[in-house]
Amino acid sequence: MLQNIDFSQFTGKTGDVRSLHYTWRDVILYAISIGANRHDLPYIYEQDKNFQVLPTFGLVPYLNAIMVEPRTREPNAPNEYVRAYVIEKLGYIPRCLHMGLELTIHDAIDPYEGTLIMEDKLERVYDRGEGKGVVARVQTEVYNSAGNPVYTLKSNHFIDACGGFGGPGFESGSVNFPDREPDILAEEYLPDNLAALYRLMGDTASIHIDEKFAKSQGNEAPIMHGLATYGFAVRMGIQKLLPYESYRITRLNVQMRAVTYPGQDVVFQGWKTEPGKVVYKLLDKNGKALLNNGIIEYITD
Repeated sequence: MLQNIDFSQFTGKTGDVRSLHYTWRDVILYAISIGANRHDLPYIYEQDKNFQVLPTFGLVPYLNAIMVEPRTREPNAPNEYVRAYVIEKLGYIPRCLHMGLELTIHDAIDPYEGTLIMEDKLERVYDRGEGKGVVARVQTEVYNSAGNPVYTLKSNHFIDACGGFGGPGFESGSVNFPDREPDILAEEYLPDNLAALYRLMGDTASIHIDEKFAKSQGNEAPIMHGLATYGFAVRMGIQKLLPYESYRITRLNVQMRAVTYPGQDVVFQGWKTEPGKVVYKLLDKNGKALLNNGIIEYITD
């Protein structure tokens, strides 16, 4: 184990207050980049009478280097402080993955135009144990231009290094799935250009487009953004559960369990466990979990 590791210095560390201005074009690009097709007019046609924002659009401000002010060269969030610290200690870039993200929706946002203001802080760095790496957890509060809360994001970032440093243990928050056939079942193709498309939402990290860099990180090819896979799965679930009523969603949570590559069939399995709650998984064609311990909560009729 490396000596003189001090992650406590990052507890409560905040980043700059950031803002993101969006228009209906960004809302539509987002919907298309998580799999909406030409038949999904409420998501992709600004003149549709039911034009709406898919709830996972709230994930966009978190990692965005294109529309967010102040502008940064690469996607940035407080977890990057921890990553940079580990790289400095190691002298190389360890494997880093976005493990999961919880999104709580406080209010709807205007689908045509608006400004989102983000205030985030690093909750703390959790210890997964010797040889198992660490997890940096970030909380981001997102407000509209009037200062009213719109979203709360809680994000977990895995760094494959420094495990066993003696910090608090990490609890993943597993879900108990019912021992029965899924109540919701959907299968779709994850287009092979989807990561290239989703990066236009602002997460321009090289691992999603640069084959050489992706392979240097132990991947077969450029990988899907975890938040894109997340959005794709939630859209699949909404279309089976609440078609074109995405404004009824109140909370979302998921764990990224495996690297996802574009250009494959994926299967959504969901179980209704109580009124207004579905737990779900997203699997590849071989039954391997890409996303697990997923939760969708919504307003019932």
